[in-house]
Amino acid sequence: AGELYAPGGLHESLGWWRKGWCAGTTAPTSSPIQLTDICEDYPWSLNNVAFYGEGDRVRISNRIYECKAWPYSLRCTDSYYEPENSPHWQEAWIHVDDCETVNEVF
Repeated sequence: AGELYAPGGLHESLGWWRKGWCAGTTAPTSSPIQLTDICEDYPWSLNNVAFYGEGDRVRISNRIYECKAWPYSLRCTDSYYEPENSPHWQEAWIHVDDCETVNEVF
């Protein structure tokens, strides 16, 4: 059964997501690093935490926002300033990065 879900197996899409790919020939590094999705560390929306302060980050859709410094940080918990849902979000938040959307399978 395990081979059916292995990369290249009949049901690989049920167990594997493409995180990237390699091209060409390069010798392996002597100290490999693990690649991570930068968005995995952030909550999906403002509803996950009761309070946001200066420097806190959230993920909304495929974008990461950071709460501005005081005194603007006082607005970060208020849904009136929620990124992507308010025209006033830039008064409290800074768009700092985008997430990579991964749709392909090995």
